[in-house]
Amino acid sequence: MKLSSQCFQAEKEYKEVYIHFKTACCLDWDKEDEIIKAYKRALIILDHLKSIYPSLYKVYKNYEIKIIGLYNSSVLFLWNERNKSYGRN
Repeated sequence: MKLSSQCFQAEKEYKEVYIHFKTACCLDWDKEDEIIKAYKRALIILDHLKSIYPSLYKVYKNYEIKIIGLYNSSVLFLWNERNKSYGRN
């Protein structure tokens, strides 16, 4: 496989993992356990893709950073929402 087509394929696969995780965060924004499961699943898949495309470490790192950032934002949002609801009682 040519490097350019390999890079395109890797980018496509990494993006699919990110979109799947982002969708899970949106659908399950109020379910911490589901977000954690989706996060762990995404990291496992990223690690698998990293082993398939070892020469494309920068692509891996880019999507790892995006997924970790989205996870942190999701958990922080959930925590803030819980604090708001506890403050009202």
